[in-house]
Amino acid sequence: MPNHETKSANVASLSVGTRLLVIAPNWIGDAVMAQPLLALLKQQFPTCSIDVLAPSWVAPVLRVMQEVDTVIEAPFKHGALQLGERWKFAQQLRKQHYAAAYVLPNTLKFALVPLLAGIKRRIGYKGEHRYGLINCMHFDDAVQPRAMVAFYAALASAPNAPLRKNLPTPTLRLETSRVQKAFAALGISDAQTVVAFAPGAEFGTAKR
Repeated sequence: MPNHETKSANVASLSVGTRLLVIAPNWIGDAVMAQPLLALLKQQFPTCSIDVLAPSWVAPVLRVMQEVDTVIEAPFKHGALQLGERWKFAQQLRKQHYAAAYVLPNTLKFALVPLLAGIKRRIGYKGEHRYGLINCMHFDDAVQPRAMVAFYAALASAPNAPLRKNLPTPTLRLETSRVQKAFAALGISDAQTVVAFAPGAEFGTAKR
């Protein structure tokens, strides 16, 4: 079980209580750079609830984004199709009656989920030949690809709309008490200046 168009926004008609589903990227850094898209959706549809489907290792980052109402942890193995499991999971999502789904990963397998869940408006990039799975399709510029923040943020507008200027800056909001508790565990006082490095990367030394 899951845990709990306007012309510019690609959604036909949204009413109070409407839910939107965002399928998050599979990696933490990409999820952070997708946050401005969530901010734009919340600006356009302030009464809508935004649920985000994400891998378990990305979920904690999404939980500190104020635009997210519910983080749903995806039960799928990384890289596996698991068609039967996706169908069963999609039937649980179907009960939420989502008005639209924003599919951020470019893979075919994640585009299957909103289709199987009966979500009528499915927004995303062409990706892995996803015609029919994505029915509001965006295309990136192959010659001058967009930076990742702009790449994701463009999904808040119609496919042929000019790229927005002055996009929101990725923002995470942590409770002060949580920060203080973490600092205390590390023996760091509030008066100290802290610089954090995260040198790890899932693939390749080029990202470190």
